[in-house]
Amino acid sequence: MRNKVGGIFLLVAVVSLAFVGAACSASTKPPSDKDIIKAIDASGIMKRADGSIEVVPPVIIAERGQRNKDGSWPVKVTFMLTYKMSEGQKSPPMKTTTLFRIFRGKDKVGKSVWQAQLGS
Repeated sequence: MRNKVGGIFLLVAVVSLAFVGAACSASTKPPSDKDIIKAIDASGIMKRADGSIEVVPPVIIAERGQRNKDGSWPVKVTFMLTYKMSEGQKSPPMKTTTLFRIFRGKDKVGKSVWQAQLGS
């Protein structure tokens, strides 16, 4: 009887660890370049309502950092910007590098998505 209880406990423990391991491995996987660009675009950080800033493709992932303790990923992104000047003309494209923090969050529907925040 004692061996039977021990066997059941062991089986439940192994199954529980399998579920926990599967859930944790999905969240520790770093975002792909496509995920990073999509998160930055969806955040609206690089857009202004008046259209005074325009990002000129391509957006390049310059450097990926090690995962932070809070689960986010620091990422340096390089891209070209043009500014709309007061007389309506666009400035020449200027290269800039910005640091973003990419993390898992929920969208309006409750679906898990990558999100971006300016800074580390």
